[in-house]
Amino acid sequence: MNKRFKGFGSKTLLIFLCGLVLFGGRLFAQPSVEIEGVIKNGTTGKPVKGQRILLISPSKGMEELASVESDGEGRFKFERTQGPFFVVQTHFQGANYNQPVQPQERGLTRTTLTVYDATASDANVSVTRAQWRMVPESGKLNIDEVFEVVNKTDPPRTLVRSDGSFKFGAPAGATVENASLEEAAGMPLPQTPREITPGKLFAIDHPIQPGTTRIGIRFTADYSSQSYSFSQKLANAPGEIDLFLPKDMQVNSIAGFEKSSADTQGYQVYAARGKRAGDDVTVNVAGGSAPAAGSDSGMGEEAGTSSVTQLPNAIGAIQVPLVGLLGLLMLWSLSFAIFQRREPSKKSEGPPPGKKKQLTEQKDYLVRRIIELDQRFAAKEIMERDYHLQRSRLKSKCAGLMRLLQPVPARKREKTVA
Repeated sequence: MNKRFKGFGSKTLLIFLCGLVLFGGRLFAQPSVEIEGVIKNGTTGKPVKGQRILLISPSKGMEELASVESDGEGRFKFERTQGPFFVVQTHFQGANYNQPVQPQERGLTRTTLTVYDATASDANVSVTRAQWRMVPESGKLNIDEVFEVVNKTDPPRTLVRSDGSFKFGAPAGATVENASLEEAAGMPLPQTPREITPGKLFAIDHPIQPGTTRIGIRFTADYSSQSYSFSQKLANAPGEIDLFLPKDMQVNSIAGFEKSSADTQGYQVYAARGKRAGDDVTVNVAGGSAPAAGSDSGMGEEAGTSSVTQLPNAIGAIQVPLVGLLGLLMLWSLSFAIFQRREPSKKSEGPPPGKKKQLTEQKDYLVRRIIELDQRFAAKEIMERDYHLQRSRLKSKCAGLMRLLQPVPARKREKTVA
């Protein structure tokens, strides 16, 4: 193979295919565009001068295309660049800030990048809501926990702490599989939790910006006996916890939760209110099976990769083009979480051609479903809650198919003696 094309791996190919579906012909023959913006400090309300700003291309694997420095009035400009969309990024007082930019068809595209002063005080940062879900799968129990974290600092500041900006407890006997974080700007970011107390307490070091941040963690526990005693000490005080369990799962005991009357297809829902940091949550479950593919819980991570759930009122009136952009960024981040542990120096082999074709067709179908769902939501043909629940499910299934399509390290051939 030509050395020039050896770097064109499956990650780049997947990003390209998703971009092709979402943006069509805009990926080809892109005209040169100009992006002009201003960077301001949301804490002081003043422009930020002398700040280094990067222009990044998600469609090129988050490649840095250019960098500039803001002038005395916080203004910056990128000239003669090509691409269907970009991310403008800067690092300020210990935190990264990202602003998605979709260029205009013609003329100058303007944007605003907002940063905030840092604070180590979490007095005005709280967990307002948590959604947990347990689903059996092949002798193990997947436990997905999603937290809605609200930063109400006034004036607004970003929480930056050396001991971890967000702490969470782990269920007894469970292992942390992966985690992700989604900020108000809509950029989902894979996270690597840091263990504080072995097997019990973990921390995520990513700064918590003003507004709402959603953090998702996936745990797995042994379920070969078809029973599990869930026990977890809360590291924070969520205003409310909603627990989703398959409808055929037996709940032998559950302390502090009440059965909810919410009509959620495929799941029974239990709710707890007024939980405090340090409280113990215990649930004993047995049996059960993963709900059918058409079932929605709002957690929607059947595919095996944890991702932040789109809770109600998350994006409201965002238009279809931006939703499509953020959707592609989500797919990219999920791909990154999968690929960052790969060893590119090793040769690899993918699924058999027939299976690969089938998986690719299923993935393309799900991407089209996401686009159609976005269009229906923009046209107000679907309720907001239903939109978020369905989109979360489709997104996670698409990520799962992307994972199945990835090559696995090829086994070394054993030498044989004639």
